[in-house]
Amino acid sequence: CLSDWSSDVCSSDLGGFAAAARALLPTVYVLDTGLYHYRSMAKITWLDNLRGERVRPKKYFYALRPLCAARWIERHGAVPPIEFAALMAMIADQPALVRDVEDLLVLKRETAEAETIVPVASLQAFIEGELQRLDTLVHSHRPRGAVIEPLNALFHATLAE
Repeated sequence: CLSDWSSDVCSSDLGGFAAAARALLPTVYVLDTGLYHYRSMAKITWLDNLRGERVRPKKYFYALRPLCAARWIERHGAVPPIEFAALMAMIADQPALVRDVEDLLVLKRETAEAETIVPVASLQAFIEGELQRLDTLVHSHRPRGAVIEPLNALFHATLAE
């Protein structure tokens, strides 16, 4: 995903790809599509992993991060950051939820990945509520404009390096 290259957190930055991708991103990223993408990511995680009697703590972040990213798009009209800590600002107006997310971060670090917990009521309510709210938004399939040409140019320039 090209938007992943918008982050300063990068496992590899060979050649000029990452810098060129970051520069190109604002002209090719479609906010409505990003919003729809993040809603879909959270919804799949919710349906597949977070509705049982026990859940894996890590799976909460597979729903929370995209929901906070969707809020970022709505509030800032911009590509959301990759870093979860920056996205936490999107729930800063809900201090009890923030505390529960912070507690979950600690729990996630301290437990084995396969360990499960009883669902956290505040997180369940937030995720379900956000999904319902986002489902009411109409996804407009607006044309992307002329994005293929600059993306192809970036691809070819990267291959030529």
